[in-house]
Amino acid sequence: MGSPSELGKAVAELTGLAALVDLAGHATRTKRRIDGDFVRAREADITAADEAYGRTRTDLLELIKQHPAISPDTLPPSVSKDRSIEEALNALVQHFEGEKAKALRAAQDVLGESFDPTNADARSDLEGNIGPALAELKQLGRLASAARLAALGKLTPEMLSDARMRLEETFREADILAGLARDPSQAARTRLYARVAAWMQEHPDQSQREDQCAVCGGDLREVLDPVTGRPVTEHLNEALTTDAALLSQTLMRWAQATLAALTRDLPQALQSELSLDLPNHPSDLVRAALIDELFSTTPFVGVLANLKSATAEALDAAVAGWPSLTQTTVGTLPSGLGDLSALQIALSRLDRALRFAVWRRDNDAAISVLLSSVIGLASSVDRQTAQGSLSARLTALDATVKGAAPITSALAACSRLKADLLKRRNAERRLADYATASAALEEIIRLGALAEQQVEQLRRQLHESAATWRGRISASAFPATQQELVETGMSSEGHLELLVGTHGVAAPAQHVANASALRASLVGFYFAFWEYVLRERGGLKLLLLDDPQELLDEENRERRDAHDARIVARASGRVDVQNLRRRSVGLGRLERALGVSPSR
Repeated sequence: MGSPSELGKAVAELTGLAALVDLAGHATRTKRRIDGDFVRAREADITAADEAYGRTRTDLLELIKQHPAISPDTLPPSVSKDRSIEEALNALVQHFEGEKAKALRAAQDVLGESFDPTNADARSDLEGNIGPALAELKQLGRLASAARLAALGKLTPEMLSDARMRLEETFREADILAGLARDPSQAARTRLYARVAAWMQEHPDQSQREDQCAVCGGDLREVLDPVTGRPVTEHLNEALTTDAALLSQTLMRWAQATLAALTRDLPQALQSELSLDLPNHPSDLVRAALIDELFSTTPFVGVLANLKSATAEALDAAVAGWPSLTQTTVGTLPSGLGDLSALQIALSRLDRALRFAVWRRDNDAAISVLLSSVIGLASSVDRQTAQGSLSARLTALDATVKGAAPITSALAACSRLKADLLKRRNAERRLADYATASAALEEIIRLGALAEQQVEQLRRQLHESAATWRGRISASAFPATQQELVETGMSSEGHLELLVGTHGVAAPAQHVANASALRASLVGFYFAFWEYVLRERGGLKLLLLDDPQELLDEENRERRDAHDARIVARASGRVDVQNLRRRSVGLGRLERALGVSPSR
């Protein structure tokens, strides 16, 4: 009772329309939600879109009022369901795009005929990159080639002098070691005495005589070197008066140590140049910075790339009279005595870097003139020089773009109007879809109503039959407490709900009826179900009930037995008392019910 059961499921399947009833219930709930929450949400979307459209339209009208020269023939329309609004907005966009093309036509004078002001992408490229391009001119020092030349120009005369002396000293040491390397045996003995002399200099001993061996303490007078034939004391004196650390090294070891020392000890600007090749002239470095690298930055790769050729021509004209570099004075390391190519390349690069640094320091005025005439970064130079510069061209383009700013703002407003109108149209389409869905669901709900009528008809039949059977089986001993079966409910999931009550008040039987009345109600409904199936579809004509009198009180047992006896009598026309006794039928109750004596 009140929960799914096999009997409840069997009753639910009698009509075969229970699923339609459930579908109709679902359709009803869905329709209610569509007609309520969904419709209200889309109407709110329309209201929000209309408000945004109205604000943007007001801003656009104010902009047109401030700049009447860009005023269109037709003002932007108010928002509504009218489908002609889209056409009006498209016409408005075309008008402003035409006005913008006219305003930017002056840019052709700067960018050349290849720039098409009627092309929306070209206009957008110019508007988006003119500001960043001007910013790039203010930070030319970040360009790699410009940074190299600037760093070399910052080297002080003292730094340059020290580096030049270091360069010359390297070649002097190379010549000394090369001379030794040409006679291996002589070089070996010289390095030996140089190392001993270096050790003596590192560990001086005042008590030691000049003719005494620093290693074994023996007398060196009259001792000759077995290879050179010269006195050992003479070799030691020479080693002590020369650079012992230098003479103690092989040429290859010295080359490696010298390259490491240059990389470590030189100023940072010169250290960087040891691993890079400088061009033939500083003007090549300037061209790499101002033409190749500048026009490779993001702002200059679009329509502003058209300025590259004119800038390059101006630069070539500006550097045409620049002085040449001084001739190199760097020599060549000895060959044939080992692989000194790495050190030779580093020394050549150092020499060129020093000459670049001197040139940059001596030609600072020429650099300033070039930056003024070509780039437009005028300082002390007369600004008249910068009239045709890159900066002047960009400034003219920037002024043209800013002159078209009201039109740009108008086009942006048109874009917002179209976006707000699209939101409204989407909401309108959804509302139309909701109306279609609601109408379709109404048809499903009607179909469910027909199914509910059939289910309700079945329910009434089963209820009437169940109430009759219950009345035959059970009755209250006190009429004032008699409860009637007032309603029989069933669901497609197999729930049975038997309501009993009196005086217009009813409640589920399982909650208010006693065990006897509840048993009678269930048995009565089961008999009603059996009768319906037997009548409509055929089925079992004989039912055997196990202890049907269980839970019934004495009076209701007699009522049930009497009803059983009437059924038997109507079915056979006679009563076999012995057979009834054998089947444990209450004979006394049966006799009283039939109104017969035991002899009959």
